[in-house]
Amino acid sequence: MSQQPQPAVLVEPLAPVALTLALAMMKKLSHDLNNALLSSLSLAELVMLDHPEVAPILEPVRLHLQRPRQVLEASLRALPTRAAVRPRLLNTWPARVATEAKALQLDLRLPEQLAGPAALAEDDWVQCLDNLVRNALEAHELALKLHHDYAEAPWVAVQQLRPNCWQVLDNGPGCPDLQAAARGVARQGAGHLGLGLAVVAAHLQRIGGTLTLAPRDGSGLVATIQWPLH
Repeated sequence: MSQQPQPAVLVEPLAPVALTLALAMMKKLSHDLNNALLSSLSLAELVMLDHPEVAPILEPVRLHLQRPRQVLEASLRALPTRAAVRPRLLNTWPARVATEAKALQLDLRLPEQLAGPAALAEDDWVQCLDNLVRNALEAHELALKLHHDYAEAPWVAVQQLRPNCWQVLDNGPGCPDLQAAARGVARQGAGHLGLGLAVVAAHLQRIGGTLTLAPRDGSGLVATIQWPLH
């Protein structure tokens, strides 16, 4: 007997108060960490200049001091902040995300044109796309580290089915618990808050739109965004 396809799961929007709190906390953490790291990096670089003989010893330390900032970038990018870690306009987004996909040796398939909801500012709906595509790229990244057995070369695709409907889909390992993902449960990976999907749903909720998750036939996941035509 063939299995019935799993129904799509509605992603729960992040509550406005939770979004505000998460953003305030991440901004404060980023500010404090940035100041601490800058002073530590400056000290290490000054010592390396004054004492070149210890430079080979301090160089690994200098590189490790930069890593916490990179960890924070993943979380900041998923939140609606004006941090430089997230492109806010469509004209810069495709090139950046394509570079990130290429670095992971993934095939990223984007349509030639994309049009978002008229009721959302461009930076809001570009963030929706960015969060969903990054979600797929990060799932692939983890699967590759775990040596997932792909039936074909890994890919992520964005398609606009109708004027008010996008899909972001991939051929990765999928998600064993869509209900948990839809509730914003934190996922594996450095710097991830597990809020990217909930932030997308929160943006869409403001205009009466929805985000759903469903397994893709074969393997992978399908994230579907829909919003009212008027």
